[in-house]
Amino acid sequence: MTEQFEDYTQILKQELATRNLRNSRYSLRAFSRDLGISPAQLSRILSGKAVPSKERVKQIAKAMGYKDEKLTWFCALVEASHGKNQEIKDAALETLKKYEKGVSTKKIKAEDSLEWNWHHFAIRRMTQLFDFQSSCEWIGRRLGIGLRRAKIAVEELVRFGALSIINGKIELRENYSVFYKGGRKKGREKMESDLFARCLPSILDSSRERSHHARHFFTLNKKQINELKSLINKFENQVDDLTYKSEFPDDLFCLRLDLWSLIDPSSDIVSDKKETSLSLNNQ
Repeated sequence: MTEQFEDYTQILKQELATRNLRNSRYSLRAFSRDLGISPAQLSRILSGKAVPSKERVKQIAKAMGYKDEKLTWFCALVEASHGKNQEIKDAALETLKKYEKGVSTKKIKAEDSLEWNWHHFAIRRMTQLFDFQSSCEWIGRRLGIGLRRAKIAVEELVRFGALSIINGKIELRENYSVFYKGGRKKGREKMESDLFARCLPSILDSSRERSHHARHFFTLNKKQINELKSLINKFENQVDDLTYKSEFPDDLFCLRLDLWSLIDPSSDIVSDKKETSLSLNNQ
């Protein structure tokens, strides 16, 4: 996973904001302690009055948990602006070209960073509500998940790169794509059960104006499955096109499309048909 920033100080400020979100008493002094530098030095770095050395940059990055690709990216971000000479700056800019789209194009599995649940996706999207408030208490109340769960989720999303906090405002990072690939079976089961528990009251209680529920049972040839999936994907794209045109979104919805077989794969269908046929013939 990589991220898109123009200035490395933005990353440090966001990291400080994220930690403060978890603990309101977390200060710049505590952050400097965790990074292994003095409060005065950190203050000068954040204000742009001082630039850390190459070794100090690595130390700061590792203290924030960066490694491998992300460590390389962070160091290059600093050197691109503050390298000792043009050759170093050019080399850093060349490295950053790999990350110019903001994030890696590889698909990110859920278990790589956090255990995704329905409210992670909901929080990302609800930032687009015209009356959205950058308050975990507000988020927790609107989604019915409580303050603690909302705070943990927001922090996870910021660390994952799916949200950003700029000047205390929680914002959706549209340049960050999440490809949910299910994760561990236990995690999938939790997400599905939690989502069903959340949507059931809506299914039973919501007015017809704010909900639509449909079930369709049908038979098909297995060769038609890919064609059916293609139709579903086209429909999803149409929904996206329609909803992104909303000028003043004032509600948050979940559209769930499930396609699955009702036939138990472990059952012996052929044997059942033969037994049924014999039974009918004997009558």
